[in-house]
Amino acid sequence: MVQRWQQSSNALSRATVGLVLIDLPTTNLELRGTASDVWRILQEPRSTAEITTELSHRYGADRETVGTDVEGLVEQLASEGALVPVRS
Repeated sequence: MVQRWQQSSNALSRATVGLVLIDLPTTNLELRGTASDVWRILQEPRSTAEITTELSHRYGADRETVGTDVEGLVEQLASEGALVPVRS
């Protein structure tokens, strides 16, 4: 089964062009550029493969490189508590 992720209900965010500020109970995060795009995409539950496909099409970037970056960012956001796995 493919793991899907979504924004945590504990993550309060504010977005502007190219920037997202995330307030969590234990820390604050600042996402810029494509990292802020990932956050916006995750307003709905998505897998890392779905995010990778969307970003590689949007920017015409190499899927393998994008996938590595997306997986690393999702891991970091999940470890900070900003993302949670979707329960099926």
